[in-house]
Amino acid sequence: GRQGHVNSSLTSTPCKRIVYGMVIDFLETQERRQRLTARYVATWHPNKPPWTAHELVQAVAAAVDPAGPVVASWPTPRAEDLLDALALVVSARESLEYAELQLLDAGRRAELTWETLGEALGYAPTTARQGASGRARRLLERWPGFRAGREGGTVLRQDPAGATDRETGPR
Repeated sequence: GRQGHVNSSLTSTPCKRIVYGMVIDFLETQERRQRLTARYVATWHPNKPPWTAHELVQAVAAAVDPAGPVVASWPTPRAEDLLDALALVVSARESLEYAELQLLDAGRRAELTWETLGEALGYAPTTARQGASGRARRLLERWPGFRAGREGGTVLRQDPAGATDRETGPR
């Protein structure tokens, strides 16, 4: 979870790291994945390795679906399952958003326009440029220490608001 949302009694764990303002407890995340895998995956597919955080969150969400679980052998979720799944949502979201920042930076380094990047993110063509550049700006605010690329910098800091586009000139 994010630094401000972590129980301070847990900060002494040797497997916790502060990365770009996030407190990540790798051991706790692994334990949550293993518990959910044992309850949802092992009963259905015993030889499969632990699922990703996203897959496990989807499994628990499907198990609480009023229409019934997707897999009949899945148990009714316990409170611990729900808490584990919610914690994994936070972990997966943080990971995906950081990857998104890396990809946006790499896209700009590859001279892709904000419009092109925005459309790939699902923005309508009329709002793609603003949407992608605004998203990059918000992600940079969350990870102020972000440094990508071999040079160790980011092109997003040079043009975080999409003021220029390599293909179309100043905007």
